[in-house]
Amino acid sequence: MLKNKRIVLPIIIVVLILAVFCVFNLRSAENYYNEASPTEGDFVTIEINAATILENFPSLDEALRDEKYVPSDGIILPKTIVYIEDGDSVFDVLERVTRENKIQMEYSESPGSIYVEGINYLYEFSCGELSGWMYSVNGDFAQVGCESYILENGDKIKWLYTCDLGRDIGGGIE
Repeated sequence: MLKNKRIVLPIIIVVLILAVFCVFNLRSAENYYNEASPTEGDFVTIEINAATILENFPSLDEALRDEKYVPSDGIILPKTIVYIEDGDSVFDVLERVTRENKIQMEYSESPGSIYVEGINYLYEFSCGELSGWMYSVNGDFAQVGCESYILENGDKIKWLYTCDLGRDIGGGIE
């Protein structure tokens, strides 16, 4: 009887560990970065640009004054084709492209919304009190969160860093 108890406990522990991996979708960093994306069909383009920082460099946090954060041309991700699936949002594509290109991206979630806090370690307020990330689709700055904007074939997404509440990138409130 004592022998059976010694066998049962390790089995229970293994089952619980497997359950945690299944429920929380835990995966290695290698699996995360190598996750398969669609490779044909409808597509969009996306680019990530922080060129406005170059014009406002003195306002940039000193720790970020390095080309690994702000490239000399401001382009963090050049125009890139991303294949999409039905129902993909601007956020879905941003998350996929940053993961595949190993670009740091951080966001926060609240019920019904996602806020992109930082891309490539450039965050809101990194370059002044009116700075942060904004996105446009087909040249228009959307009035909905990036998780709610559902994409269509051929859409052109731009993530742009603003240093002046959008006025410096054509998306500000006048």
